[in-house]
Order: sequence, then C-alpha cells, then structure tokens
Amino acid sequence: VDLHPELFQFEKESTPSQRNGWEDQFCKIAFVSSSSKMALSLYGDSLQNGSLHEWNGKRKSGYWNVIAVNGSHYTMSEAERSLAKLSPNLLFNRNVAKAMYVNHRKVILTTDQAMGVMRHLDMSARENTEKKIVTNDEHQEMRIYLPPRAQRHSLFFTNKYYFADDFDTSNAKNLANFVMGNVGITETKDIRAQVAFYEQSGHLTRTNVQRSANYQEVFQDNDFPFEFLRSTWLVHELRSEMGRNLRCEMYEEHSSWGNSGMEDLSMGFVLAKRKVKLQLGRIAAPEYEGPEEWYPLLEPRRRDDNDAITEGPVYLNHLESEQKIATDDDGSE
Repeated sequence: VDLHPELFQFEKESTPSQRNGWEDQFCKIAFVSSSSKMALSLYGDSLQNGSLHEWNGKRKSGYWNVIAVNGSHYTMSEAERSLAKLSPNLLFNRNVAKAMYVNHRKVILTTDQAMGVMRHLDMSARENTEKKIVTNDEHQEMRIYLPPRAQRHSLFFTNKYYFADDFDTSNAKNLANFVMGNVGITETKDIRAQVAFYEQSGHLTRTNVQRSANYQEVFQDNDFPFEFLRSTWLVHELRSEMGRNLRCEMYEEHSSWGNSGMEDLSMGFVLAKRKVKLQLGRIAAPEYEGPEEWYPLLEPRRRDDNDAITEGPVYLNHLESEQKIATDDDGSE
C-alpha cells in the first residue's frame, strides 16, 4: 500500500517462486493513488476516458497487480489510509485465507519467504520431546531437546521487539518514542494527546481500586504491558472471527486518533489492553473447578481438560512464577 502521488516505481521487488504452484497461491496486489505517477503510466488512457473500472487491477508494475484508488495520502483520512493495512478483509474475496501487508520502502519478501512466514501461523502439536542437532556460531554441532507443545494457530503476526530488563515497557512515552523513531516523524499535539491517554490508562491499572482484590495472594503484576511492534510487514488470518474482532479493534483505535504513521502505537495499546482485561476482577481460588472468577493472565484449565493441574502446590507455584509485584529499594510495592 503506497498512496503517495509521487510514487513512480517500487523500491524493492518481490522475486517469484520457482516452486510448483506457489506463485498461484500468492497474489501480489499493490494499492496506489490514481493520481500517482505509477497509475498514470499504467492507466493514463483509462483515467482520461473514464474506463478505469474495466482495467483496474489488470496491469502490472513488475510482479505486482496495481489497483488505483481515488484520493491520495494527502487527501485521504487516516481511516481510509490505514484500512488496507489494519483491516483488509472486506477488500478480498471470502475465499482468501490470509493477507500480508508489506512496506515496500522498508522491506520486501520473496514469494518463498512470504509463504514461509504465513506457514508459521499454523504450527502442529509436538506430542513428545524431540531431539534435534543444531550448529552454533562456532560451527559446532549441539544437541537440543524440544519440549512438547500444543497446536498453535496465530490470528495476527508481525515483528515484536525485546529490550533489556531495565527498559520500562509499561511507559507510554517510551512506546511513542520507539514508534516515531522507526517511522521518522516528530511529535504533534494529537500524538501527545494519544500518549497522555495511554499514560492515564496505564496508571489506572496500578491503583488499588483497579487491581484484583486478592492480588497479594498470587503476586499479580499490575503494569500496563505495551507491545513494541514494528509493522513493516504483518499477516492477518482472514477466516477467523477472533482475528476479525482483533483487526476491527486495532483499526478503530488507530482511526479514532487519526495520527498518520502511528499504527504501531495504537496496536501496542490494544494488545496490552487485552492482557490487562484478563487481570481484572478477583483471582479464582485454586479449589474452584472452573472459571467462575477470572484468572490473572491465563486460564490454565478448561472444563474438558482433565489433565491440567488447577489446585495444590504445583498450581500455586505456577501462579507465583507467572505474577510478580514490583518493589522499590525499601521493599515497598
């Protein structure tokens, strides 16, 4: 997606796959402004005689099928500019399973790389511990053991950044500076208003009124865990209702603020808010059989999960290890 009118060609191309059938499964579409130099070079005659709808999407720039849309980056609202990136399901046929956004100015993936990324959305279960031989940086073979895991299915997939332990990931200003630095934009009055709201949201989760009534019993963490993302590429699972709800929530949050280029700030808040919602309310006592009251971060047992441990010292140790309370030098919370 590049709606700048000065766009003439893509900075990076996406090399097609040589594997049989892969290129047919992966359709490359570029949304550009109808006033851009690229659209004029491809559809100039159609734009002039009003027959663009007959040809739109049928001409290519490199390996990309180009679709020209009315308006440009400078005339569209942020809700229009960010739609294809954050909530693209209505742009495609219902048979489309996944959609992947790529910022061609920052990164480009070959078809093989893109297919590999999409395959990571679904990871099969590992029933037993598996042994694997790997090579380290010194070219020495090492034996590692992969523990059993449940089947995994991702609804949303993108870059996540990790920082040193002393970096405060619950600080909204840190998140905003991180995003602005990646995008290369300066702070505006509207961005400051968005950050101030996020700071207040984080503060509310650290007050005694908002935290769980029995938080001291299980060492509940009351920080606001912002996610630090860099969405130069991201993948959506389009056939999932849970995925649709997440996309709508992120899109609504970002378009409501309307700060161009700050999608990662809005997404980082939405993902953190979802985590915090799981921490509200009184934490269920270990003798409860089901989720009559909410668990702090995850619900380790479902009613049909007979093998999960939900009581006794093992369960309590699990809760303590998952939840921590920050203390100062004097030991105060």
